[in-house]
Amino acid sequence: MYAWGLYNYCGGSTDYEVLRCSPSKFGFTFNIVQAVADDIPANISNINLPAIENQSSITNYTRAAFYLLFVGTILVGVAFLVSLLFHPAALSLASILTFLGFAVLVCGASIDTYFINQLKNHTLGIQSSMIEFGNALWMFWAAVGATLFAMPVLTGGAAAGHAHRADGRDHGDPAGAGGGADDAGTRAGG
Repeated sequence: MYAWGLYNYCGGSTDYEVLRCSPSKFGFTFNIVQAVADDIPANISNINLPAIENQSSITNYTRAAFYLLFVGTILVGVAFLVSLLFHPAALSLASILTFLGFAVLVCGASIDTYFINQLKNHTLGIQSSMIEFGNALWMFWAAVGATLFAMPVLTGGAAAGHAHRADGRDHGDPAGAGGGADDAGTRAGG
C-alpha cells in the first residue's frame, strides 16, 4: 500500500501495521518506480521494474503542484489574517487574495490528483488498489471548498462595508453624506 502526500509517501502493508515513510522533503515529487525499488529487499536483484513514460515530466509537474499548493496556502492564510481587520478595504483585499489562493490551490490539487490517478493506472507489477491518495491531498481539496465558500462572504462583507461608508454613517454623520438638517434647509434656499 502506497499513500502519496505533500511532503513524502508512505508504503507498507494493507492494514497499515507495517508502515515506512520516505523522508519528508520540501518540493516532494512523485516517483513510483523509485518508491517500489526502495522497498525491494537488497537480496533480490533480478526484478526489473518497467519505466514510467515521461517520469521527468511527472517530476516537473508534481514539483510545480507542490509549490502551487504552498503559495496558495500562504495566500489564503494572509487573506484570513487581513479579513480579521473588518475594514472594507481589508475585506476587499482579503477577497482578492482568497480568489488568487483558490485558483492556485485548484491548480495544484488538480495536478496532484491527476498524477496520482495516473500512478494508480500504471501498476508496475503491483495492484493498482495499492496506491492511494494521501490525506494531505484531501485536506487541500477541503481548503479549495473552504475558499470557494469564503469568497462570496468576503466580497459581500466588503460590498456592505463600502455601501455603509458611502451612506456617510461610518463618519458619524446620521443624516448621510453631506450634512444634517440645517445644511438641507440651506441648500433648498432657506
